[in-house]
Amino acid sequence: MDETYIPETGDSIFESPKIPNFVRVGMEYGMITPGNTFDDYMLDAIFDPSGFECAVAHNQQGSGKSNFVMQRASVLAYERIKDDLNNAGTPREPTDEEIWGTVLDSIVFTPSDFVRKLEAINQDETERLDFVIWDDIQLEYTSSTFKTDIDQYAAIDSMFAVVRTKVSCVFITIPNITRLPKNVKDNITFEMYVGKNRKAQIRKIFRLPGQRNINSNLFKPIIQRSIVFDLFAIPAWAWKRYEGMRKDIADKALANLKGATNMEDMEGYITLPEAAVVVKDNGLRWGILSLQQMASRKIIKKQEIKGVMMVELVSLLAAVKAENHIASPEASQKDTS
Repeated sequence: MDETYIPETGDSIFESPKIPNFVRVGMEYGMITPGNTFDDYMLDAIFDPSGFECAVAHNQQGSGKSNFVMQRASVLAYERIKDDLNNAGTPREPTDEEIWGTVLDSIVFTPSDFVRKLEAINQDETERLDFVIWDDIQLEYTSSTFKTDIDQYAAIDSMFAVVRTKVSCVFITIPNITRLPKNVKDNITFEMYVGKNRKAQIRKIFRLPGQRNINSNLFKPIIQRSIVFDLFAIPAWAWKRYEGMRKDIADKALANLKGATNMEDMEGYITLPEAAVVVKDNGLRWGILSLQQMASRKIIKKQEIKGVMMVELVSLLAAVKAENHIASPEASQKDTS
């Protein structure tokens, strides 16, 4: 990652007396366009059938990440609705209800909601969503998901492989960008740092081929002056509806936390080392890693209690019984008879 040019003033690279060489190469190959703002790049993506951009906004909770992202999405909604009205022969200004209704309808909070929204797009048609906002992605999808929920990680991985055919722009918010899963991070084209003073710094992320090895080099220059935004630019009714959506997802998170910390739920559950002993006593050689993977694939029921992963004894014994039955000589003879 190249951080050779970080303007302390917050100015863009194009306001510097000397444009860095990596930016010139990026310009030559169309990775970066002089004078384009963030909104310009996103608008180009939604009106270009092959366009795609993915932006992540990060910083601590309460800095205004979701508010800023919703305002950027409203610019896209305005231009799309206006274009559709013009094409339909009924030119007029889009209403707030049309603009913010589109923005609110684009918000998802969970991996399953994200996948369902994109799967709803008919791939046989040329239509695709202009944008999706995946708010608070870390709620159910973090950098450790590839270990704890293999199926979910694989589903998101597959979706991002074809995401451009489904949606033009993806907005993501997360407090700590280091918690962003790798299969999402690899697709990021913009990084937005949102300060507590409602000032946002925007960097364009692009890769260029390495000079000495086969790996590519990542660059992320600042492309425009920092944006100062107004939290109250979003209509009160739209923000109230958004807060209602946030409350619903917060209630779900609290319910998950309650389930994970309720010690009464320990009845019938054992730790992974204890499960490994049970398995060995039954003549099988499943290690702790194998048991963890089986639990992630929901072959064995699992539950996290006070930060410790536990597995249900009943479902573990059922899996053991099934494995022993398949492996037994009597079962093999029955299967071939």
